[in-house]
Amino acid sequence: MVNMIVRMRRWVVRKIILTIRYTDTVWRRETIVPNKRPQDISRRTVPMKLKRLFVFAFVLSVVTTAIAQDSLRLQFDVTKDGSNVAKPEVSVNAGSAGLIEIDNVGRLSFTPTVRGSGVAIAFDISSGGKQFQPRLVIRKDESGSISWTSVTGAESFKLTVSWVR
Repeated sequence: MVNMIVRMRRWVVRKIILTIRYTDTVWRRETIVPNKRPQDISRRTVPMKLKRLFVFAFVLSVVTTAIAQDSLRLQFDVTKDGSNVAKPEVSVNAGSAGLIEIDNVGRLSFTPTVRGSGVAIAFDISSGGKQFQPRLVIRKDESGSISWTSVTGAESFKLTVSWVR
C-alpha cells in the first residue's frame, strides 16, 4: 500500500513537471503582443500558473498522506478463566494508540504499526495486579494471542487479536 502511494506521488510529480513545460511553451507560442518580447510576458504570467500547480501538488501530497494512514480494524477476544469476557472490535490509525478497559480484567493499551504484509502491535497491559509490555505480529489470515495469570495465580487471562480488513 505504501509503495503504491510512493509510486503515485512520483507519477503526479512527473505529470506536473510535464504540464508546466507544456503550458509554458504553448503559452509563449500563442501570445503575441506588439512591442513586447515573449520572454517579458512569460515572466509576468507563468509564476501564477506555477503557483497554482504547486498548490495542486501540495494538496495532492497531503491527500495521499492521509490515504496512507488507513485505519486498522482489530478484533480482540478477551477470556478470563476460560470464559469469554469481551469481544471488542476497534479501529485505530497505524501508529496511534488505542485503549480498551474491561471490568474485572484491566486496561489494555496498544499501538499497531503496519510492517509489510503484517501488523506489529505493541501492548501496555495492566491486569491482575501486573503490568507488562508484550508485542505481537499478526497477518491477515493469522491471529496472535497473549496469556498471563494474576499475581496470586488464581485468575488466568488470554487476549487473542486478529486483523479485520
